[in-house]
Amino acid sequence: MKGFRGWSQIRCTDEFVVEMEPRFQVAFKAMEELKKGAIANPNKGRMVGHYWLRNSKLALNKFMQQQIENTLDAICKIADEIISGKVRLSNFGDSSLELKLQRV
Repeated sequence: MKGFRGWSQIRCTDEFVVEMEPRFQVAFKAMEELKKGAIANPNKGRMVGHYWLRNSKLALNKFMQQQIENTLDAICKIADEIISGKVRLSNFGDSSLELKLQRV
C-alpha cells in the first residue's frame, strides 16, 4: 500500500498508546481467530485463507494443506509449460472470446 508506514515509523504519544491498548488487544485477538479459521464473512460463511496460502503448513487441517499444495503445484507446472513453449494459448473459436490451452 503506497504511503503505509510500520508502527515503528508512526509517532504516537504514550498517552495515545495507553488509551488505544484495549482496542489493539481486541484487534490482535480477532486476527488470531481469523488465522485459526474463524468466519470472516458471515454472509457467505467464508474464512480468510491468505495466511494458509502463504504457508500451507498453517492450514487448519491436512486436507486443506494438501489442496493448497496440489493447486500451487498445478499452477507452477502449467506456468513452466507456458514459459517453455510446451503449451500455448489459442482462440477457441472465431466468434468466441474464450481461450483454451493447447498442448504443442
